[in-house]
Amino acid sequence: MVGDYTALLARSRTLQFRFNVALLVISLLIVALAIWTALALADRLVRPVGQLVDAARRGAAGDLSARVPPSGLHDEVGTLGNAFNRMTRRLEEQTGALVLANNQLDSRRTFIEAVLSGVTAGVVSVDHDRHVRLINSSAEALLKTSNAMAVGQKLSDLAPELDRQLDQTAAAELRGIEDPRA
Repeated sequence: MVGDYTALLARSRTLQFRFNVALLVISLLIVALAIWTALALADRLVRPVGQLVDAARRGAAGDLSARVPPSGLHDEVGTLGNAFNRMTRRLEEQTGALVLANNQLDSRRTFIEAVLSGVTAGVVSVDHDRHVRLINSSAEALLKTSNAMAVGQKLSDLAPELDRQLDQTAAAELRGIEDPRA
């Protein structure tokens, strides 16, 4: 009877040990599954933000073709990605349009300079603030200056008489009187 009791006790301990091992393995599997699920969920949340940050860095470096891959989700991060893509597309289009306009302006300026270089009369082009924007070689010779020095300078500093003449002409136009030179 004591032998049966000891055998029963040994068998009970073996079963308890097996149960504890099985419980430990099942617990580890549940913990591993929970960690895997948490990592997958975190990756699902963090990946679009990481893609957005990467695209923003590329955009800040001048790559306006940078886009965030569409997530297909209609959450805040998906909305932000779509807005970022629209913004970079518009910036890319506007930059292209500005480059085209700048090239056209350069072509026109080159053409005007070519035409003015053949004109024997002195020609000076000024903006609304009377800063010299363009001067031909005849005007350079008359004013004893060079194109590099004259462009950007105020007309009153370069040719005060010409500046005063513009003032007189503007005043005459305001009064409705014909040009005093005519």
